Amino acid sequence: MTDRFYGDFDHVPPTIVPEGAVRIVVQPIDLMTYWRRCGLLADFGAAFSSYAAAGRSPDEELVSTVFNELIENAAKFSRRRDAAVVIDVKHYHRVIKIEVQNRCDAARLDGFERFLGEIGARGEVESLYFDKLGKKRDGDAESGIGLLMLLKDYPVKLGVKIARHAAGDQGGDVTVQAFCFLPPSGTPHTPEVTP
Repeated sequence: MTDRFYGDFDHVPPTIVPEGAVRIVVQPIDLMTYWRRCGLLADFGAAFSSYAAAGRSPDEELVSTVFNELIENAAKFSRRRDAAVVIDVKHYHRVIKIEVQNRCDAARLDGFERFLGEIGARGEVESLYFDKLGKKRDGDAESGIGLLMLLKDYPVKLGVKIARHAAGDQGGDVTVQAFCFLPPSGTPHTPEVTP
């Protein structure tokens, strides 16, 4: 396997013990058949994080939006029946780490890596977001607009690891990490603030 990393992968090192954690494993076919489950899982992750905040008031909508985008992408781009979607939510003081891992075929991995390369080449996402939005056609599920919207409008960092399987196997595993930065207690959320 060859691993490639993009963005802020492991922004919070895996050696740091979280204050709260939960793991959910679902089948992609389950999420595609019952699409509403994506939103239900996102709301659960947001509520779990909010409860773990113990006295702070994290922005549940922020966490739910980020969570929902990652789960929907994993559902859309996974192999349907032969691989699970693994979702981890970890709470570290004012940071919520959401990690979603799924298995994709080689063509989708190639497209996703080209998209990640576009983000890296631009260095900023706002113009790329509007370029993609202007070129999006109805039914175009692979535009990347959802991930660009997260980077553009929310206090979030994204990191991606792509682990390609041996040449005989088509595809590989995609792990996307999102780090949501919660405002200090009593501070309203402002999307323009970048951590």
